[in-house]
Amino acid sequence: MPTTLLEAMAFGLPVISRPVGGLKDFFENGRMGFLIDSTDPLDYVEKIDSLISDPDLTMRISEYNSEYARSNFMASKIAPDLESKLANIRK
Repeated sequence: MPTTLLEAMAFGLPVISRPVGGLKDFFENGRMGFLIDSTDPLDYVEKIDSLISDPDLTMRISEYNSEYARSNFMASKIAPDLESKLANIRK
């Protein structure tokens, strides 16, 4: 899971990335930003242009990513779950 991507989401940034690691498991294409299979820089430019030309889309993605990250990736949310799982392993 790319930490930089999770940090970007926490700060409300739209994400443009390739579908690597755990992204394929949770990323909502079009709602959190865009996953692109291509390595062609022009494909990335196209998605960046779409965000620049549609400030409402950019704002929706920004707000969604910020809330999603706070609800799912913050240590205060993850730590209790990990502690519970660890306690179950020790039993």
